[in-house]
Amino acid sequence: MPLTRRESPEAASFVYKVWESRAIWRHHQKMRVLSPLQAVNNKLAAARFAASLGVAVPKILQEPAPLDSLLPPLCDSFTLKPLRGTSGLGVLLLRREGVSFRNALSGATYPSWSAARDAAREEAKDKSSDFYLEETLLPAAESQGHLDDFKFYTFYGTVGLVLQKHRLDARHACYKWTDPAWKLVTTTGRYLREQAPELPAPHRKKELVEVAERLSAAVPAPFLRVDLYDTREAVVFGEFTPHPGGFHTFSEEWDAVLGRLYEEAAARLQIDVAYGRFDFAGFWQRIKSSSIK
Repeated sequence: MPLTRRESPEAASFVYKVWESRAIWRHHQKMRVLSPLQAVNNKLAAARFAASLGVAVPKILQEPAPLDSLLPPLCDSFTLKPLRGTSGLGVLLLRREGVSFRNALSGATYPSWSAARDAAREEAKDKSSDFYLEETLLPAAESQGHLDDFKFYTFYGTVGLVLQKHRLDARHACYKWTDPAWKLVTTTGRYLREQAPELPAPHRKKELVEVAERLSAAVPAPFLRVDLYDTREAVVFGEFTPHPGGFHTFSEEWDAVLGRLYEEAAARLQIDVAYGRFDFAGFWQRIKSSSIK
């Protein structure tokens, strides 16, 4: 087992590496340059980037626009999402019920489309964000009715840890940590009270890991969290998260494990860059083609 940072100042630390990445992010902002991590941090642009790599993505029903300008689509079920936001705040899974709309997450019923929009705005972290509409994803038949979010902690093409998130309602969830072979992990130190080892495993285990690794390897960064869904039709892209919340709360054991994976990924990426093995021209072309106009 690798040494922890408390045991040696030279020991690998995921917390330290993510803090460092956040500092570099701020420097890039001051320099007014777009880094690869920043380039994939837009939800819709990231989805289009994933689609260009052959990964299924949710169908967009209406492009991003000021919330008050969005109209409900003709379909019975759809999802209303803020373009900028975290932790699912402002996301409503809506179903028509006559002239009303019911939120599948909270169970709340809104008497009108205007009321549903107001609820999304109130809940959203960024009140000024544009919103968009996308299809509601359906879970695989084998998943016992759950459409869980699988969050892959990836290190330039390698999956180090998987977080399965199952929403209980709009504000509560339970979690299950596993390794890339889907074996239960109970020592991360995170979500101790919300852990649910009984959550069913995904139907497409192998494909989920393969897609996460493919997307991770396509972005020149030592670390990137890749969120995916195991739906009725396919593995579907969710989003990229460069700096996940709560990264500083891992146990010392897993801070060291993930820190070592980060360092190894940075070393591989450095060699790929030095020897021209990473296709930067192809990466930026995909980003250009994926950008929101």
